[in-house]
Amino acid sequence: MSKPLAIGLDLSTQGLKCVVIDANTLQVQSEHAVSYSQQLGKYQVSDGVHRHTDGVTITQPVLMFVEAIDLVMNDMKQAGVPLKNVVAISVSGQQHASVFWSNDAESILSSLNASDPLVRQLETAFSVTNSPIWMDSSTSLQCRRFEQLLGSPEAVADITGSRAFERFTAHQISKLIYNNPNLLEQTSRISLASSFVTSILVGAFAAIDYSDGSGMNLLDLRSKQWSESCLLACARNCLSMKEDDVVDESKVRETAAWLQTRLGDPRPSYEVAGKVSPYFIQKFGFNPECRVALASGDNPCTLASMQLQKDGDVCISLGTSDTVFAVTPELPSTASRNPSEGHVFINPVDPSSFMVMLCYKNGSLTREKVRDSALGAQFKVTTTSSEKWKLFNDHLVSELAPPGNNGHIGFYFEFPEITPHIPISTTKRFGPDDCEVEKFPTANVDIRAVIESTALSAKSHMQRVGVHSRNIHATGGGSVNDEILQIYADVLSSDVWRFTSSGGAALGAAYRAVHSLRCAEANQFVPFGTVITNGGLELVRRPSAAATSVYDAMLSRYVSLENRVCSSFSS
Repeated sequence: MSKPLAIGLDLSTQGLKCVVIDANTLQVQSEHAVSYSQQLGKYQVSDGVHRHTDGVTITQPVLMFVEAIDLVMNDMKQAGVPLKNVVAISVSGQQHASVFWSNDAESILSSLNASDPLVRQLETAFSVTNSPIWMDSSTSLQCRRFEQLLGSPEAVADITGSRAFERFTAHQISKLIYNNPNLLEQTSRISLASSFVTSILVGAFAAIDYSDGSGMNLLDLRSKQWSESCLLACARNCLSMKEDDVVDESKVRETAAWLQTRLGDPRPSYEVAGKVSPYFIQKFGFNPECRVALASGDNPCTLASMQLQKDGDVCISLGTSDTVFAVTPELPSTASRNPSEGHVFINPVDPSSFMVMLCYKNGSLTREKVRDSALGAQFKVTTTSSEKWKLFNDHLVSELAPPGNNGHIGFYFEFPEITPHIPISTTKRFGPDDCEVEKFPTANVDIRAVIESTALSAKSHMQRVGVHSRNIHATGGGSVNDEILQIYADVLSSDVWRFTSSGGAALGAAYRAVHSLRCAEANQFVPFGTVITNGGLELVRRPSAAATSVYDAMLSRYVSLENRVCSSFSS
């Protein structure tokens, strides 16, 4: 065999992406993609999804996913990718999305015919034809009742790593079954989007991995098994959503057992699901010995692509929305954090540790809004984007606004915020005396404040979940701005490294495929860092001790003011 290859597939909201890497050097060889809207328009999706008339239900056709698999495989074949050299495959899937398999599914999967397309053979393989996805917010009632049944949001987060969120799979399952009880008789298996694709690749039902399973509100993060109390709460919601309903307790227990069976046993993320199905060998020329690793979610696979491996490694993605990923050896206590903020999953590359994720809606669009508001009078029609950011940076490093911003602190929520919870669009500015002010004295102050506030927020909320950074891996569009990265370095007292090549969930899945293969070859878990040594990081900024001391002293003020802003919106 010439050089061995590994493939990472990412089943996302808008399409199916594929990255092919050299399994030895880990270098990207080719990339391939299928767009649902552009190539599968017959499913009548908009931006890849079906938005229902209630405004909160959002689904995607399962057969669209199925057809995309054949299309991306054919694209690789037509592009001349030597699929006979592929030794490992893994999958990333949009988190929380669920697929309900019919009673015929297992026999169909095991007897796929290479002469027929997947979509034709799998037409009857699903008891639910439209999958609820992460964008769906139709299960608020199920979430609140789930938390009541478990005792509190904190109790749910203590078991599963997150409070009950509408997009999480437990609540989508209970809504579907409550609305259609026949699913209890018609469903043989429930997969996540990730394990659904893996099931097709191996021709049999594939297990849900620990990390993606952490995004369901069903997995006990300590035992790494389905939580009995969560299964019972989900089962009760499957049977009744009215407070005064009398429910047969034996039926609740029976439904909980049904759920546990249909979910299958969760497994460590590094395990192999099996060898590739004969369908892909005969149709596309895959090697019969090609191994398919257990899949995981898109966020866990993104973490794998960022090569976060040890305590103190933090990735900050500065994009349309900002996201903080971190690795921690201990399960963060709910006593130290607001369960409405952030998520804890089992680490996809080391099942003995955990990954923490904080999400911010106000990212690059908010930074641009502040930039344009503060400096718009200086822009001309011909001013380019790069020239605007150059002017932004000139003001950011101005002596008129040094580290600490002369005591000025701002909160800029162009959109309702997740972390912290702010339900409306608003801007709040505070002077050195902590009194609210309508505006800051100069544009420099606004510009520094919007960056300092996001960095201070990241630090304070990371501390609440027990994360203390040593190295920051920066990615996203905002990571090209060295002056912004300097503030993050100073606030977090950490070296900042930037990726020299694009990553993403598909690349993380490809890395995980190689890691799983090496674990299988060794017949034991092998540390991810001994297998994935691609590097691809450059040191771009180091913290200034003087600036860090200013921010350390400023943090408690920032937290107090943030609490003040949040409390002004509490009922």
